[in-house]
Amino acid sequence: MQRLHDLPFFGVGMEWDTAFDLRGKRRKMRLHVTRCDAPNTVEVSGLSKNISGLMNVDLVALSRARTRINVEVSISPKTLSARLFLQSMKLARANMAKQFRARIASLADDIEDKFRASAGT
Repeated sequence: MQRLHDLPFFGVGMEWDTAFDLRGKRRKMRLHVTRCDAPNTVEVSGLSKNISGLMNVDLVALSRARTRINVEVSISPKTLSARLFLQSMKLARANMAKQFRARIASLADDIEDKFRASAGT
């Protein structure tokens, strides 16, 4: 992941170039923060050669010690090969959704651990 901006704060306009492995192939994507309502919502758009996507993350305070995180992702193909790729992903949707939920839960746990460590509790 490479940061492409010099903004001193988190918000609209932040950009990163990313690379990741998915289904046995290296994928590259540019991410851009398109909407930010800190600390409640952040929307990130992604653009690659073949696919565009949008991720919306909402944080809902349930109590002083509990927060619900909702993550929505939508992906759109730009080419025929991307359409076929997304179709194959739809066939494995249940398994991918399970893996995605596990990764988001792990990320939330990591954030919680870092917060507790910085708060000294």
